[in-house]
Amino acid sequence: LLQARIGALGLQERAFLRGRTTEPWRVMAEADVFVMTSRYEGFPNALLEAMGVGLPCVSTDCPSGPREISRDGRDSLLVGLDDQVGLCDALVQLMSDASVRQEMGLRARDSVVERYRLEAVLKVWDDLFKSVGA
Repeated sequence: LLQARIGALGLQERAFLRGRTTEPWRVMAEADVFVMTSRYEGFPNALLEAMGVGLPCVSTDCPSGPREISRDGRDSLLVGLDDQVGLCDALVQLMSDASVRQEMGLRARDSVVERYRLEAVLKVWDDLFKSVGA
């Protein structure tokens, strides 16, 4: 279905469906940008993983997740729900300037590594347990 749509839109040279992989981070790291247009998320692991491999990201500012992970849009671009113009503008911004993509990707990776590495997460849990007297 998606491959047929790509063909119908004449995007065969620009959109690729890579198939299954056991190393998704390697495939992601080869991309130029990551785009997530969810209406709802809990904790969007795909966004976190894309940022973690250094991809510049664009995400809808859907309830719960993207705003928190991107630190209010500092580490990735946020666009409003159903804002097609905003999404296009964000993609043009990233796709038209390699230095912006590189800078945002590095900032995203550093942020994710700093806040979500195992030691940082364990510290948050330890602090929580201490605060409730466990």
